[in-house]
Amino acid sequence: MGVPQIRTVVTSLALVSAGTLTAMVTAAPAESAASAPPVAVSISNTRVVTMPTTIQPGVNTFKVTTANKRGSSFQVVQAAAGYSAADAARDIEKGLDGGNVQAIKRFEANVTLLGGMGVSKDKPNKLVVDLPAGDYWALDVNTNDPDKFFAFTAAGADTGNVMPEADATLRAVQDTTWASNPASIPNKGLLTFKNKSSQNHFIVMSKLKKGMTYKDFKKWFAASMDGPPSGPSPINFDIGMDSGVVSPGHSARFKYNLPKGDYVMLCFWPDASMGGMPHAFMGMHRGITLK
Repeated sequence: MGVPQIRTVVTSLALVSAGTLTAMVTAAPAESAASAPPVAVSISNTRVVTMPTTIQPGVNTFKVTTANKRGSSFQVVQAAAGYSAADAARDIEKGLDGGNVQAIKRFEANVTLLGGMGVSKDKPNKLVVDLPAGDYWALDVNTNDPDKFFAFTAAGADTGNVMPEADATLRAVQDTTWASNPASIPNKGLLTFKNKSSQNHFIVMSKLKKGMTYKDFKKWFAASMDGPPSGPSPINFDIGMDSGVVSPGHSARFKYNLPKGDYVMLCFWPDASMGGMPHAFMGMHRGITLK
């Protein structure tokens, strides 16, 4: 399957996940005796982020709303010194969107992706991250306008907040592999995604259609490597969630509430060492049951 064909398939899948899937995820609020107030974040219809320019370091709860009718995908990013929003936007356009391997490598070398979540119109969501003192960007990943990369600083006294306990943990391991366990998780609760691998990853989890199995998905997905997918997808992209992108050695924690059943878990981050091929096309998918 050629790069343009791969990009067509991935773009269509990613657009669905950024819209309908992420709207179904609510990140977990911090539990702390200090009760530091949430950080209010609003995203406009044109994907402009508004929030305080300075917050406390430590565990923070971001309460995010969007006015965009297609929803937003909120992401927290830390950039290396001297790497500007314009630099990042250029590398996203040429690399993540355009397939230029050197641009992908440059982007990965200069940013740390700290997770995020989807937000649907008129339904606020909450993300919890532990941020050391430093400078960050907050953005809606549905835009690549560097003027819409909101710069903020974590400084001052620590919030004193602590992370809540998780009901389930999913892990990325090695380079492009999901850990085989757990085979099943509760269909709702607090989920931790740990990136224990050497590359950036994000979870897209979608429900298998009635009567379909993970084996059916693998057959359909393998066929898409040689051209446009043949026949309807065995998975329902209207039912699922995604996690935002998490860099190696970091984790994201969020709440979820999904129908019980069998799902497929995938990652579509482009692999620079494989010419920008998305991880899912390298076998980074597996079945998982929610019960």
